[in-house]
Amino acid sequence: MLHFIVRRLIFLVFVLFGVTVLVFSLLMTVSPERRAAAFVDVNPQSIRNIDQIVKKYGLDDPVYKQYFRWLKEIAHGNFGYSTIASSTVSEAFRRFLPVTIELNLYCAPLIVLAGIWFGTLAG
Repeated sequence: MLHFIVRRLIFLVFVLFGVTVLVFSLLMTVSPERRAAAFVDVNPQSIRNIDQIVKKYGLDDPVYKQYFRWLKEIAHGNFGYSTIASSTVSEAFRRFLPVTIELNLYCAPLIVLAGIWFGTLAG
């Protein structure tokens, strides 16, 4: 059993690396100017300075430098800014997680009951 757990923990390192590469690759499909727009407020003056924002945050650096900078920020708990929630991602987690858990607690019994019912119908 211990051998199984150790093997899974070692495999976890590779899975986490793969997931970070996948997520970062998805983020890189967006242009630097579009990613810089996340740092811009509604002030029109900021929109004119988009090139300076790209330079300030290193969005024009080589991909490997951006990846390691992003990985360092994630490791320190800085998940970035959510334009949807208009706050940091950490703050959005704190704000929306209780509601998400509540919805899951309400829905889980219904899903289990429906699954048992459909399972008995399937025979």
